[in-house]
Amino acid sequence: MKGWFDFVPHDWATLAIAVALMVFTLGYLGFGPVGRLKAKTGQKLPETWIYNSDKLRDYVAEAGKDPYRAQLRWDMLFAILYGAGLFVVLDGTLGWSLHQPRRFPLLLLAFVPVAAAVADLLEDVILLRITASADTPRWEPAAWLVNLSRGATVAKFVLVFASGGLVLAGAIALALGGPHSWGGASPPSVKPPQAVQPEPGSLHLGLVWWTNERTQGSDGDGLPDFEDPDAVDPHSWPENGPALADARGGQHNEVGEQRLDSAPLEKADWVSSSRRWL
Repeated sequence: MKGWFDFVPHDWATLAIAVALMVFTLGYLGFGPVGRLKAKTGQKLPETWIYNSDKLRDYVAEAGKDPYRAQLRWDMLFAILYGAGLFVVLDGTLGWSLHQPRRFPLLLLAFVPVAAAVADLLEDVILLRITASADTPRWEPAAWLVNLSRGATVAKFVLVFASGGLVLAGAIALALGGPHSWGGASPPSVKPPQAVQPEPGSLHLGLVWWTNERTQGSDGDGLPDFEDPDAVDPHSWPENGPALADARGGQHNEVGEQRLDSAPLEKADWVSSSRRWL
């Protein structure tokens, strides 16, 4: 699914159709029946602005009944062509940019160019009906028909400009967000991973546990254990007595006998010491 309808071309085809539509419109208005009538009368068509019965009567009298009615017939074909072109371009821009274009309220936007073409066709049909007897003496357009055609003219221009605004909005949405980006939920933001920080309480408890283990030792004598109990030969105490005593945290005498001057620290003393360091 791209836009409102699968048969409508998209991508570069939309851009090509939009350019072709602009060139065709400028060529028709400048060099077609509208351009020839403007060159003949020096005035714009009445249906290009707000008009009344007097203005329509004067213009038809100067341009001629047949040339003016011929222009109305050509304008009916022009309305069909530009309506179809705007329909395709709107589907390829706004229809393609909407997140869910086929939902009911949004689907109605696809028919704005169609409504503009219908209003233009209704205007031409009413003007053909009004000017059918324009060559009779003392011809006066019916006021109620002129009011009806003028209302169709206003609706035509409003819908055409609305179609152009929707096309522009869809083109901007495609350029900024891509297809089906308008109206959709924004993607969740991805945060970079962060290092897990330990809680202050867990760090304190871990230090207390480690302190107690180091204090009591595996034999429960309150002294830290050697990793290798055979590293010191008990028969060589006279020679290694000072080193052993220093490792044990005590003192030694001259013959190498170890003497501990102080008892091991109690658990509470170690806990209070660790708290002071923290």
